Amino acid sequence: MKITIVYKDLSLQSVNTVSFGNKTQRVSLSIVNEAYPKTPESEFLFSQFGTMHLVSPLLPSHIETVGFSLVKPVRELIQKMYRSCGKQAPHITHTGEETRVPKRKRAQLRKEFSIIPFSGGKDGLYHYVKEKEAKRVPHLVHVRNMNLAASSSETEWSLKLAQFLKEHLDIAHLKNGTPKNGFDTMRSRDVFLVALMVPYAITYSAQNIVIEGFADEGEHECFSGQEKHMIAFNKLLNDLGFPVRVRWYNISEWQVFKYLIEAYPKHLAHTSSCFAYPPLKNRMQRKDCWPKYPHFPFFKSQCGACFKCYMANLARIVFDGRFSCPEHEVTRYIEAADKWVKKKIRTKGHYFADRSLLHLLEVAKEKMKPT
Repeated sequence: MKITIVYKDLSLQSVNTVSFGNKTQRVSLSIVNEAYPKTPESEFLFSQFGTMHLVSPLLPSHIETVGFSLVKPVRELIQKMYRSCGKQAPHITHTGEETRVPKRKRAQLRKEFSIIPFSGGKDGLYHYVKEKEAKRVPHLVHVRNMNLAASSSETEWSLKLAQFLKEHLDIAHLKNGTPKNGFDTMRSRDVFLVALMVPYAITYSAQNIVIEGFADEGEHECFSGQEKHMIAFNKLLNDLGFPVRVRWYNISEWQVFKYLIEAYPKHLAHTSSCFAYPPLKNRMQRKDCWPKYPHFPFFKSQCGACFKCYMANLARIVFDGRFSCPEHEVTRYIEAADKWVKKKIRTKGHYFADRSLLHLLEVAKEKMKPT
């Protein structure tokens, strides 16, 4: 497969069609809101890492760029991504002038300022409170349409949580992307997400970009979800002249929940803890969860029976001393979670064998055993 990509004004567009099962179409990726910092740095970063993100689910054998080129460090990063998937490195060509890294005076960024990618979930909240506790000044940035399926829900809860925290929320509004979804899009997601944050770091003079850690990293983790690749990407950004520092807290997801439940329970109730897209969420709430567990204190954002909901609610059952629900409903909910996880591992594979989810499930089952 060959894909030819044209770049113009924070927009990438393929000129040839790509096959998706029985369908063929062109793929594109753009930032459409005027508020996004439009600078030579943001143009460069979007053209480079936006291209990486656009091809990551497709892994075409030939990448051709028109009007711009991929600089050597980015070409090498893309080649590593291919090899991590067991694929031969792509043939990369371009027409037009060579792209050069923007030459500007290195920005004086401040170590006490930080940028937090924010989707309204527990991780953004955890990073926010930890930065505040460390006497740093966090700025919240939400990328709309990074998760196409749950985009409107993530934006809604990001705004609600930011309002609860009394913080300003910047929004980078993506348009389109690839119609191929699932875990293939995760190969480049964290790298692209950080690249989108860098212009905000320069705008706010923030030296730090705080992302989710890698404590739960497994042997089948996607390319950008591996700590060694983020360490290399961190160095790559600095070598390209962007003096930001990507930081992360390496603790498991269950530990994040434990900390927030014990220290910030009211904050956690304002997070989005659901993977379901809005129509499915509404259907699950009405037909599955609410009737089965009428006294279970679900969060308003939850469908109640997806990966994120099960993890959040199992953590609440295990760690929240204020959690109130009839014992028979709690027991049935744990049994349903156990059945769901086993089925997903059997039918979908390793991703659902999540360390934190399995840990919380075992602790919850143990907690509910008769004494």
